[in-house]
Amino acid sequence: MSFLTGRIRRWCSVPAVHFIAACGGSTEPQPVETLSRSSEHFDFMSNTARANEAEMDFGIAEAEAHWAAIAALLGPELTPSARITVILDGDFSSDRPGAYVDDRGRIHVTRYREDLGGYFGPLAHEVAHAMRYTYSTATTLT
Repeated sequence: MSFLTGRIRRWCSVPAVHFIAACGGSTEPQPVETLSRSSEHFDFMSNTARANEAEMDFGIAEAEAHWAAIAALLGPELTPSARITVILDGDFSSDRPGAYVDDRGRIHVTRYREDLGGYFGPLAHEVAHAMRYTYSTATTLT
């Protein structure tokens, strides 16, 4: 057995909890806190296990920019007045949907790889769907 192979085997046999504690990390679970941000047209919601404050701030700025661009194309008569909720659902996995608008008009986005835009690659697309949903719901209720 080579020197390197022996060291790798020893490191791999150390339980992860001991390794984390030895490196100064905590083995205690971190409390999950609610995160929320609001702007003129959007309410962003998540928690600290799924997103961070920088992602929330960036996302709300992006959503407002998308709203402005889409509203300019639609015109005031077709632009909905209802607020849109955006839920940051955590990392993408193949066993659940990616970005979508649910049956209540809320946008759900998952965090894709950074080269695919992270959370906000599909945001403009989903904002357009949510605007259509909130407009069609408002017009059928009046």
